[in-house]
Amino acid sequence: MEIWKDVAGYEGLYQVSNNGRVKSLLRTNTGSDGLNRTFKEKILKPVHDGKGYFQVCLCRNGKAKMFLIHRLVSLAFNPNPYNKPEVNHKDGDKAHNYASNLEWNTGSENIKHAFDTGLMKPTKLIGEENPSSKLTEKEVRYIRENYIPRDKEFGTEALRKRFGVSQQCISKIVNFKVWKNVI
Repeated sequence: MEIWKDVAGYEGLYQVSNNGRVKSLLRTNTGSDGLNRTFKEKILKPVHDGKGYFQVCLCRNGKAKMFLIHRLVSLAFNPNPYNKPEVNHKDGDKAHNYASNLEWNTGSENIKHAFDTGLMKPTKLIGEENPSSKLTEKEVRYIRENYIPRDKEFGTEALRKRFGVSQQCISKIVNFKVWKNVI
């Protein structure tokens, strides 16, 4: 059963439901020209915010403001006794703005949930798995095994040119500052 509650700060103007819908309420406003205009009750059409979340535009006293629907639903239906700042979608789907699918979280709890459910993948890929890597493990081993300081054939400058990397990269490899997993 869908339950409607006033949007805090917009009482008498807008309501939000436990199913994640927002509606404007029937009202009459007097315009700057002195004429009365009646606005019918209607369900607002949500729009994407560019990050996958849905939002709606609410107006009050001639000023419009965008609100994330999941936050409106949580503010109206989900208690927040620990004053947590973020709202998490339990099932990971940003389109499911049902009160039963939302919970208050901290930023770290939200991120942990994203990793636990596979919504986020670790971005720190090491070695050849890192898409920005220019070298293979075999090449790193070769550099470490053959490096001779200031040598014309196996020095930093020669190895830099051979593998198309910087002198700093060669230095970090031979000093085990990078590619620590390769021995």
